[in-house]
Amino acid sequence: MTPLIRYVALQVPGFLIALILLMHARDQEWISVSTVVLVLAILVFKDVILYPFFRRAMQPGHTDMVARLHGERARVVNTLDPEGQVKLKGEIWNAKSIHGEPVEAGSWVRVSGHRGLKLHVQRCHEYD
Repeated sequence: MTPLIRYVALQVPGFLIALILLMHARDQEWISVSTVVLVLAILVFKDVILYPFFRRAMQPGHTDMVARLHGERARVVNTLDPEGQVKLKGEIWNAKSIHGEPVEAGSWVRVSGHRGLKLHVQRCHEYD
């Protein structure tokens, strides 16, 4: 699927909701037909203007930001038993020890995976 098709597919639900609300407002005679057309044209214009900013993220195979952290070292902030928090590149992340073993605060871990925004980590040495 091309980035343009993905982008349009993500915009269709919002456009349809706007259309339904505008048509309801038109049926109640709260707004004119020209207002409905104007609002819909503005919505389409907004999507045309914003698409270039989203195109790169819509390309297939785009690596998500969390996946880029795989292999990085982090410092344990709150003991992992097996879950806790780590500090990585100045940010605090929720993390889980992949072996289920407790990892004390202050220890070093390496990111080996993730699920959503939770990092999966394993203990490593400071010099690794």
